Amino acid sequence: MKNLNFLSERKDLAAAFRWTARLNMHEAVANHFSLAINADGSEFLINPNQMHFSKIKASDLLVIDANDPETLERPNAPDITAWGLHSAIHRHCPHARCAMRRENSWAKKKTRFR
Repeated sequence: MKNLNFLSERKDLAAAFRWTARLNMHEAVANHFSLAINADGSEFLINPNQMHFSKIKASDLLVIDANDPETLERPNAPDITAWGLHSAIHRHCPHARCAMRRENSWAKKKTRFR
């Protein structure tokens, strides 16, 4: 993993994904975690779209610019919901260094029947 920027942060976030999978909290591949890598939160690491938590490595994590929607055109870019949600969180709450979004499949099913 030479020449990777933010190696320590990448390792920590990849470990969080793998630990989440180990705890059996990985029902879907559309969930996402992010970690701010600059002071104002406008740049952050995030998982690629459709990659299972148990498979994510530090080198898989994407560097995203919250102010640049063209990042969605890149290979393995996160889906627009992930980009929009995490961009807004990190831009408006720069003190929130890490954001973790995960849906439970049982909660989704329960809300559909109400």
